[in-house]
Amino acid sequence: MAPALRDQSSTPKKDHNWEAALGPAFTALASDPMLGVSVVSGELVVLFINEQAARMFTPIDAPLSASSLVGRDLKFLCPAVWAAERVEIVRRVIESRRPLLTRTIWYGHQLVNWVQLIDSEYAPGGAVFVISRRIEGDLENRRDIPEHAEVVFSQVMTLGPLDALSSRELEILALIGQGMTIRAIAKFLHRSEKTIEHHRLSIGRKLQAKDRAQLIEHARLAGLTIADASRLRL
Repeated sequence: MAPALRDQSSTPKKDHNWEAALGPAFTALASDPMLGVSVVSGELVVLFINEQAARMFTPIDAPLSASSLVGRDLKFLCPAVWAAERVEIVRRVIESRRPLLTRTIWYGHQLVNWVQLIDSEYAPGGAVFVISRRIEGDLENRRDIPEHAEVVFSQVMTLGPLDALSSRELEILALIGQGMTIRAIAKFLHRSEKTIEHHRLSIGRKLQAKDRAQLIEHARLAGLTIADASRLRL
């Protein structure tokens, strides 16, 4: 089950006019319907977030608006293990002054964030500008990511509908998503074809997938890899 966002009783801080402070390029990015855009302080307080990022970040069945997130401290709003990992990422960017590309699975979708330092009088302790995208497929094998770009793979995730699957089933679904046959998967995992087929049928029932194409679609939406089977579920 996906984690509920925890309630926070502190009064939200004023939403500064980041579009005016950072200029027309920021305005253009923040209005892009395909991009999540946010500004987060070094202490993980949301200083700005657009509606697209709010939709990506919050549960489908309990969405929060962008205005309700501004001024909120994510350390109190989100699961502690997730918040601790994000604090480390944000502080690393602020201290090194170098951007990072982060990847996680969030509510069943692969979420990729470009985290870039910004200097602002509104955040004297430092802040980061985060551009978020939902990207399908295996991120590690993408050719459009420059070699010099540092990528951090989150060790915590929310799997959405995939949370119904066992770790072994996640591995098999990841391999199906890569286009492997039942025979190839059986050989790769050192299991019988009958065992793999049994798992495939179980995956289909749990995800209500009618055919192999729908299984592949689930795997691609999550950017699922074998490594994800051993990561912490929230």
